[in-house]
Amino acid sequence: MLPLINLGFGAEIIYSFVIIFCGLMIYFGTKELYDLSSYKGLKYFRLAFLFFAIAYAFRLLIQLAVASFNVHEIMELAPIYWSYVALFAFMYLSSMSIFYLIYSVLWKNLKNNSKIIYIFHAIAIVIAAVTIAFNNSFFYLGLNALLLISAGFAIYLSSHNPKYKPKKNNFGTAYLFLLIFLVLNIVNILVPIFLETVKLVLYLLSLSVFFLVLYKVLKKSGN
Repeated sequence: MLPLINLGFGAEIIYSFVIIFCGLMIYFGTKELYDLSSYKGLKYFRLAFLFFAIAYAFRLLIQLAVASFNVHEIMELAPIYWSYVALFAFMYLSSMSIFYLIYSVLWKNLKNNSKIIYIFHAIAIVIAAVTIAFNNSFFYLGLNALLLISAGFAIYLSSHNPKYKPKKNNFGTAYLFLLIFLVLNIVNILVPIFLETVKLVLYLLSLSVFFLVLYKVLKKSGN
């Protein structure tokens, strides 16, 4: 099963709204910097946060559906097929946000750049489709954990590359905080529902980290 309502409805709604707001703030707040630099790494970095924001918008839609029909899990909404569409979109978009994060630091080292983006989209679609087909949240969480490890490894390689030269639009610290945020989200899903105090602490930590990402990025971009 794929539980998406872990705490009180109000806490979930606030959490989703904050992530959507911060994601859009980062995307639009770095627009001027990207327009001035035309740096492709920044382009994909911005897209990662745009996909984060849209993914959490679909997550919010799922939460509203679950609350409206008084069920505990999305899979209990089987007759309501649009809920599966929303779940598919959330999984696809959240996976793509991590792919864009990876690509933003490795795009110079990858050949056939345009084709790789299409491959990422295809993999994200497969991840979402297989997870829903097999109704297995551990498959989805496992793959996302693998993606996070890949993202961390990509960032490490990029920062330790002898040819790597820090740029004015480099957001190294923001990458680190974003990875911490993603790890906290995975840990939060694994914590049992009845441990609401623990889950609340994880939500607060996640929001604090995401606010740090927002601060670092907007400060770096001069906003």
